[in-house]
Amino acid sequence: MLTLVIALLFIKLSWAYVGQSYAIAETSPDPGGIPMRWAVKGLIPLGFGLLALQTVGALMRLVLQEKQRREAGHV
Repeated sequence: MLTLVIALLFIKLSWAYVGQSYAIAETSPDPGGIPMRWAVKGLIPLGFGLLALQTVGALMRLVLQEKQRREAGHV
């Protein structure tokens, strides 16, 4: 559960960071560098979004296993 909270917090905090980079069309200052730096920064909220999704899936699995265990005990 804590992982979900942290992942959602990082998504919220990084969204403005990516948005600012996109707004100024940030590129790498190095010659031959990354042309769309905002796209790389966009992987931060994407990665934490996937982590949040995985956490929700793991929590759902635990809830379903507990439900099945309780139903099996009452038979």
